[in-house]
Amino acid sequence: MSKFMDVHSGFVGVTAQQLKEAHERDLAIEAYESAEAHVRAEFDKLTSSMTSILTAVGTAMSEARQDKTRATLAEQATGWVKPLVMLTAGVINGASEADVEEIMAN
Repeated sequence: MSKFMDVHSGFVGVTAQQLKEAHERDLAIEAYESAEAHVRAEFDKLTSSMTSILTAVGTAMSEARQDKTRATLAEQATGWVKPLVMLTAGVINGASEADVEEIMAN
């Protein structure tokens, strides 16, 4: 059962776009909370890994003195995060491990 009340009127100072975005966030939260525990755990593990990578690379980029070094770090981060994004998409869309492996091969 839904935990969110969908109200579409009475908002002052909120644009239609902001209301749409808030509604989409509510739907995402509801989907996460209603997912099975093992699905949430896998999702959390993957997003935590991506956050760690991006935080470390962001720190390294802010400390780098040369643009070439920053560009190299950005390319490396893309290579590390992209497979995790694909795996996360598999978790979100209910893909089996075989489906994820097929996605990664392409």
